[in-house]
Amino acid sequence: MFAQSSAEDLTAVRCKFQETVEAFVSTLSKTKEDPALLMDGSLARACESASTELSKLEVEMNSVAEMITKKEIRLTTLALDQKEKNELRGCLLGQLKEATSVKTDIATLEKRISSIATTDISGWKETYSSFEAVKGAPAATDKVASLINSTLASEAFSKFQTSKKSDMSLSKSSAPLPTPQIPETTATNKNSEDSEPTNQPGGIINSLGQKFVPISGLKVLFCIWPTRVRDYEKFIAETGRLWKEPGFPQGKDHPAVRVSYYDAQEFCLWLTEREHQSGTLPESHEYRLPTDFEWSIAAGIDEQESDDLPASKSGSVSQCYTWGTAWPPPRGSGNFDPKLKTDIYPFTSPVGSFAANRSGLFDMSGNTYQWMLEDYDESGQACARGGSWADEEEESINLTNRFPAPKETQGKCFGFRCVIAPED
Repeated sequence: MFAQSSAEDLTAVRCKFQETVEAFVSTLSKTKEDPALLMDGSLARACESASTELSKLEVEMNSVAEMITKKEIRLTTLALDQKEKNELRGCLLGQLKEATSVKTDIATLEKRISSIATTDISGWKETYSSFEAVKGAPAATDKVASLINSTLASEAFSKFQTSKKSDMSLSKSSAPLPTPQIPETTATNKNSEDSEPTNQPGGIINSLGQKFVPISGLKVLFCIWPTRVRDYEKFIAETGRLWKEPGFPQGKDHPAVRVSYYDAQEFCLWLTEREHQSGTLPESHEYRLPTDFEWSIAAGIDEQESDDLPASKSGSVSQCYTWGTAWPPPRGSGNFDPKLKTDIYPFTSPVGSFAANRSGLFDMSGNTYQWMLEDYDESGQACARGGSWADEEEESINLTNRFPAPKETQGKCFGFRCVIAPED
């Protein structure tokens, strides 16, 4: 817990910074289509608002960096063995490095936005007026859009839009989406301590930038990570559904939480219909939650398919973890309760922050519980697997553990992962 508060504060500032970037970029992008935002002072006000927020974030990040430095100094006085002190020192130095990086990013963006406010806006206005007088409003709009595009493509902004550009390029690469290639083999992967990730060929990337890969022995393609905040936000925006705040800071690439079993089912239906209509998903396939058996095989558990409900198989194999059979989990093995000292994240972590399993799947253990398609038992409760950022018990983190929960549960530890499957 010694490093938790500073990690939490660091994450909070980083998230606020990203939100400030996205808000300003959104205004710039809208100005390309609607020059009125340029002419009536809306863009200038956006510059002022962003600059004010960035100045506040700079002060906050300085405070966080100072707190981390003080903790590093205090570390020598704690009654801990040298190994624990070294681990904490490494954690704090990592936080300090990140804080310095974010401070640099804030200063860079603040300087560029100031330049836009003092120089670029007046130039864009003059350009618009000149082109409108000679060539008309459409030509003037196109010219200003070109200038703004150049600004967005500049190093000052492109650095902070990398993840979005990546998603866009991935989406384009998947259109039209190829028919999923279903592997014929029935061999299964076993969990072992010396296993190495072996991403299989034939994966596809959908319109949300989610990557799906085949799993040996299954007729479905698994998403390599849990559904992210950025994915779920699109669902919320297009459907108008309500979504509770997680109660802690999250980035766009963290797993979406506070998602019930019913919410996850609706997301899959929405995405199936969305991609059927766009032609990026074959009509013969659908998005859905994985079955309990499919999840076991994807996790590397040598399990036989049966009609038994998940409850009867819970805890069927002892000492079954993503990293092998040893306990406690080694550092870097996943995102679990801070008491286990495996990672620097007090809550959720960005998907893919830790090593993939043999099937090329990330976060099959820790970060967020994942809903299964079928019920836990005859009571009608839903079944969740994988453990979460809040778990510290061997039983919860064991890959064969099944966790029962009411289907309407929208807990801070509950998310989901999709598969692409042939429709029945």
